[in-house]
Amino acid sequence: MIMKKIFLIVFCTSLLVTAYGQSNPTKISKFGEFQENWALIEKGGLFGFLDNDGNEVVKPKYEKIYQFGEFQPDWALIEKGKLFGFLDKDGNEIIEPNYEKIYQFGEFQPDWALIEKGKLFGFLDKDGNEVVKPKYEKIYQFGEFQPDWALIEKGKLFGFLDKDGNEIIEPNYEKIYQFGEFQPDWALIEKGKLFGFLDKDGNVLIKPKYEKIYQFGEFQEDWALVEIGGLFGFVDKDGNEVVKPVYEKMTKDMKLETETTN
Repeated sequence: MIMKKIFLIVFCTSLLVTAYGQSNPTKISKFGEFQENWALIEKGGLFGFLDNDGNEVVKPKYEKIYQFGEFQPDWALIEKGKLFGFLDKDGNEIIEPNYEKIYQFGEFQPDWALIEKGKLFGFLDKDGNEVVKPKYEKIYQFGEFQPDWALIEKGKLFGFLDKDGNEIIEPNYEKIYQFGEFQPDWALIEKGKLFGFLDKDGNVLIKPKYEKIYQFGEFQEDWALVEIGGLFGFVDKDGNEVVKPVYEKMTKDMKLETETTN
């Protein structure tokens, strides 16, 4: 029975080589190098697969086929026209070759892979869904600012993605500083060279309208000095403007000199 099966495989292989013709020879690798019952075939410099019954389960149309399991257990990376996608173990093109680069799953999130298209970045999940479309110039690691957020950059402006792929903060800010530099759950934001604050839930507590915001506690324990147009005031730890910026100078003993002082 085993000898009969070996003979059938050799016979099918011979027929296929003859069928493709001597002017366009086909190379056939050993069965089992990629999948147990498949052999890699090459025709005109393109690759596909035969099964052990001689069926062309994947037509030779790819410039390169990588080993199954290098990215996902049941997927093989494919390359066509210098773009990348994936085949599954049934020979289905589960992800069309649309991406200039596909990074390893798990580098950003356990079940996500970073994808690059047109020099923009997004994410695929383990089922092949494009959970974040490639539209960002850069995506930073999750957890650098908040445990479940990743900083994103688009048009030289910054925002945040959450771990479900939602744009929790649109890329609107020229710079977002680390949480905790002013208050434990706040991050300083900069837009149009003006400053404000975000909280840990992504709410804008103080719109970017101040030319400078000083550290809390320098004047009052729960207040921060703010400056706009060369005038000074205060915001409190709830984000309220407790003293409007109408003072030319602010001293630490809290003697206030208004712009109208003679």
